[in-house]
Amino acid sequence: MAKIIRMALILCLIRLPNTFQLQSSQPGTVSRELPNVECVKTSIQDAKSSLRQIEIGNKVSFEASVKSLANATKYSLSAEDIAETIEALDIAFSIVNRSKEISKKDVRNLVGVISNLLTEDTKSAWENLEKKNKITAAAVIKQMNNFGKVASQKLNETTIISTKNLVLELARVNVFGNITFPSREPNQPKWVQDSGSKVCVPSGALKDNFGANETVIMNAVLFRNIKDLLPKYENTHCIANSFVVSISLQKTLENMKDKILLNFSHLSSGYYECSFWDFNINPDRGGYWSKRGCEVVTSNSDYTVCSCDDLTNFAILMKPMSDTDRGIISMITIIACSISVVALGLTIIIYVIFWKNVTSENVSKTQSVLLMNMCVSLIIAYVISVLVIEGPREKSRLVKDESVGVNSSEIHVSASPTGILLPAHHSVNHDGTSGDDKMFFLIGDQTCP
Repeated sequence: MAKIIRMALILCLIRLPNTFQLQSSQPGTVSRELPNVECVKTSIQDAKSSLRQIEIGNKVSFEASVKSLANATKYSLSAEDIAETIEALDIAFSIVNRSKEISKKDVRNLVGVISNLLTEDTKSAWENLEKKNKITAAAVIKQMNNFGKVASQKLNETTIISTKNLVLELARVNVFGNITFPSREPNQPKWVQDSGSKVCVPSGALKDNFGANETVIMNAVLFRNIKDLLPKYENTHCIANSFVVSISLQKTLENMKDKILLNFSHLSSGYYECSFWDFNINPDRGGYWSKRGCEVVTSNSDYTVCSCDDLTNFAILMKPMSDTDRGIISMITIIACSISVVALGLTIIIYVIFWKNVTSENVSKTQSVLLMNMCVSLIIAYVISVLVIEGPREKSRLVKDESVGVNSSEIHVSASPTGILLPAHHSVNHDGTSGDDKMFFLIGDQTCP
């Protein structure tokens, strides 16, 4: 049995399946199942042990320990690796909280560790942790919130740290200007520059909660793909449809006359709702999205602008449109357009039959001609809209294969004040961005870019 345990540990270290074959004295082989041994990288354990030594007062380099943890989490991580890293980060943040200062290098290394936990490759590991009821990716949001508050207090200058999976910004501002995040710095990663997601805290909200000479300390995080790692629930059809933005100040904003405004670029098409991550909902699984205190100000095919009454972790929720829903909407549109074409055609026929009567002295001939022209124009518009609805169905696959950058296309029919249905076409880019992301928020007499 001891030999089997040793072999299990060896397989654990080299990440092989926990089965092996024994050559028996008789022809053939015998397969044996090894005990379930939870594997953790030795380098992660060593980094955690070093941090533990610092925590109890031994003289070990904090910078070297955190850097080792960052290097240890750069590549393939198992569920056990992530759980061990979260524990190591808790120790590191506890040390930072007790220390008098923190260097930018330490902040960068700690942010790097968290970024490593949020790569696309860790999705299955997070799911395994969730199944074992150990921890969820929501713990990372909470860790970043707590760490950001502490680090922003200890750093006396604006600090922006950008990684592949998140951007952290720590800043000190005055109450007379609006706070906007993220900053569009030229050295930001492309995914940040292309993102239309932003948050604006109006100066009015700051003036209501801070003194004129008081410095506002802000920490904010933009998460690229944590939305895909957060726990999901079976009874809901809503999913996050934007990057997740987290922002907080050194004090809670209360009695705000001007609400927080957020602009989100959509990652796919659907029905949109403003929301924030509420840790009090189902706390055993780390929380869930809540719409309390948030509302949609305006929305189109590319962007949604939200108004919220508090600072926390925000995103756009979407109820995806299934193929059945799209088919129903298209069918309703076609039927409505067809009915309109028939009605307009009957109008034209009636006018032709009774042309002499409708162009008599009592009825203006110009009005009749204008009405006929409008009927013909609307018939042409409806016919084109029906063709546009049906056309992209066959071509959509070709568009995707040629990587044009459009992954969804919809036709919407809206009612004008006169009751006439007007077709409108829009498309959503594959990466959720728009060609023009220069949207401005008007807040009282001030503008948030």
